[in-house]
Amino acid sequence: MESIEQEDVLLVAGGVVSEEMFDTPMALIDNTLCTSLPNLPQKRRAGFMGMVNGSLLFCGGRSESNLPINSDCWKLDRSSKSWEASISLPRSLSRATAVGLNDTLWVFGGVVEESYYQSGLFEDLLEDIDYYHESQQIQYDYYDYVIDETSNDVLAYNSLTEEWTSDYQMPVPLQGSCAVQYNGKILLLGGKNEKLSGSSQVLQFDPATGIWSYIWPNMTFQHYNHGCTLFEQKGYPAMAVGGGLSCDRESSEIVEFLILPTDGDLEKGGDNLEGIVKWNQFPSTNYPHAYTPAMAFVTGFLYIVGGGDIGLMSHDDKIERYEKGKWWSFGKMPVRAYGSSAKLPSEWIQGCSLEPNLGIHNYHQKRTRDDLKGRHWLCFNNQLILSDLDETPKVQNGGCTVPGCHYPKIFSKNIDQLRNKSFIDCQVQELGMPSYHVECILNCRPGWSPINGINTTMCSQENQPFQLEKLTNFTVDYLECGRVF
Repeated sequence: MESIEQEDVLLVAGGVVSEEMFDTPMALIDNTLCTSLPNLPQKRRAGFMGMVNGSLLFCGGRSESNLPINSDCWKLDRSSKSWEASISLPRSLSRATAVGLNDTLWVFGGVVEESYYQSGLFEDLLEDIDYYHESQQIQYDYYDYVIDETSNDVLAYNSLTEEWTSDYQMPVPLQGSCAVQYNGKILLLGGKNEKLSGSSQVLQFDPATGIWSYIWPNMTFQHYNHGCTLFEQKGYPAMAVGGGLSCDRESSEIVEFLILPTDGDLEKGGDNLEGIVKWNQFPSTNYPHAYTPAMAFVTGFLYIVGGGDIGLMSHDDKIERYEKGKWWSFGKMPVRAYGSSAKLPSEWIQGCSLEPNLGIHNYHQKRTRDDLKGRHWLCFNNQLILSDLDETPKVQNGGCTVPGCHYPKIFSKNIDQLRNKSFIDCQVQELGMPSYHVECILNCRPGWSPINGINTTMCSQENQPFQLEKLTNFTVDYLECGRVF
């Protein structure tokens, strides 16, 4: 049985609702949500993206809900550390489904804009503008309006030649589908069109031949604008579908999964796996994930991220993790994952893994460890976020820090209260970069100055502390103030 490769990083990009905010990509890695990757060049909702040949490609979508669909594509690779313009789509497209396989990004369906015209004789048009000649009998078409239509196109971007082709078509037009790759095939799950208000169908596409097949059993529920991923369920390879919408609008909290077939199952089933593998249901999520949530299997946990509620006005999008038979939800995301998700290699974000800051004294460290025992947490940049489902924690929250670099934290105080006192202020610097570290700065009260002129100290994973009993555990020397005489 083929094992499922865990995703190193889940990336969410596109879908900002608030006009005050940029499209900041968010990467989930090792219990940390990191926002260090560069912003998209423009705000974009309902775009799509995928990793192909070491680069991340983001295409299509709308910059605002009432603006035309876009055909722009941008490419991001780690060496450039910025988004660069790439070859545009053959036509403007949104709500498509994309998946990278080998050197090709495959794009399925989506929404296109069709222009409609009205026809007549040119003489009629000229009469309308009080200009007419009997010899002018010319047929004309003039632009009337534009509507969105669901496409059945299959686009392929060859990353080696940087060309788009459209050699195949889908058996049915679909938008808002979700795709996973399995055994060299692409499985297209769910979706909708003008006639279907939601689909439970699983279509299989063979990129080598362009052939579509219908060997998989239908999902139990209809889904569109949902998330999907491969993962492991009790050691067995599986695929999951979560959130989205259907005609009854009840799918936004539903997560269902299917244990993938063994080689023996495939031989037995042949062209029909109905009755050999079947869909099962997880407990419903705690919050709705109605509009294109991201799903991933990261460091042994199944996640569903963002998507928001049906009203499209909520900014309280949640991260939820399936652990110990239930979903644990976290925090409020600053942006909606109404757009696209992809997995990244962990080396793209080497400086994002964080852990709870326990402080520098043994007493505080033991107390915080005890308070966190059995609880569920995430680091959102340098903030420590505890699950909504945990009991109200009495945790002296020191935030998050670089692993091994625990530092003194000012609790329940502000700068005004400390104006006439000496204090040390520590911050995580260069988050998301290989050089990320904690830097502490000594601030002396009036009439005092740093002894020996030393007012800063740093800690990184390469420069771990030596003596934990010191005022700061980053250096063998105290950061200390002395009176100015």
